[in-house]
Amino acid sequence: LEGAEQLVARLVELAPDDPRVRELQAIVLVDRNRPEEAAALLRRSMDEVSPTSSMVGMLARLDHLAGRTDPAEALLEDWIADNPGDLDSRILLADILAARQAWGRARDHYAIVVEGAPENVVALNNLAYVSFKLDDLETAGLYAEAAIAVAPDNPLVMDTLAGVLLETGEIERALALLEDASAAMPENPAIVAHYARALAADGRESEARALLAEVLATDAPFEGRDEAEAVAEQLQER
Repeated sequence: LEGAEQLVARLVELAPDDPRVRELQAIVLVDRNRPEEAAALLRRSMDEVSPTSSMVGMLARLDHLAGRTDPAEALLEDWIADNPGDLDSRILLADILAARQAWGRARDHYAIVVEGAPENVVALNNLAYVSFKLDDLETAGLYAEAAIAVAPDNPLVMDTLAGVLLETGEIERALALLEDASAAMPENPAIVAHYARALAADGRESEARALLAEVLATDAPFEGRDEAEAVAEQLQER
């Protein structure tokens, strides 16, 4: 990192108005655990040099992580309005919208990405997920199947499709997918909890209880923790 700082300082002397140099300065600041300074640098740079997609994305991520969701969304929306073909920025905007459960708006942006890049597995998988959250199981299943056709070994894609299958009663296939997904990502508590739920649905309650006890042993938050706690409680009552 010290070597990088020296090189970036030299680049600033040589090309102070190059947006790539500004990005490198921000990266170094982030690596030095100074994200607020990095965000301030990028925000100032947006008015001083011609911004790039990666500069906009970095600033939006920093704002989002700092809880400045509205500025992050506004920045990306303005950028996309002028650069509608920037699919990476559109995915980032959709991700931020999904993180605050603005499912409908997130779905619309993911759908535009899928239209422009039909094999973009991130957009396919996330479009399936937000459709699931909107209780549109038919659409969720359609895009989840498309995602797994592109990335059959991706545990996150397996997890999304399995969630849809559990809701539609296809327990056997859901269980097989989640067994593979949890084996591939045993450190992911959400996937392991989903696997436990599938085990319970398949009548393997003792295995489900053991997995849930392990996942819920710490207070660490994860998406779906409330649901996992509810399933664990139900299993304890039986």
